[in-house]
Amino acid sequence: MSICVLSVEETARLEHWNAWPTCKGHRHIDKAEATALVADATYRWVGGDNTKVKFVSAIVPVSVQMWEPVPCHGYDGHALMGMRTWGNRATR
Repeated sequence: MSICVLSVEETARLEHWNAWPTCKGHRHIDKAEATALVADATYRWVGGDNTKVKFVSAIVPVSVQMWEPVPCHGYDGHALMGMRTWGNRATR
């Protein structure tokens, strides 16, 4: 059994609007390799309970964000209560 490797855009259309992509243009891998990629948390299975599709034999890369919500800082260096902005995680 071969597993489709979908793009993030194709996955969004499938999970949110049930728009099935054309399969012949995808890269296909075997089930063992797909399971290993999902176990490494670099890919995830497409579909699920909170989507329009319940089961699909496809995987999609997990998006890794460089930016994340962090507390907003004022001009004087103090955090503004409740405000958040996008930035890098503090390293110290």
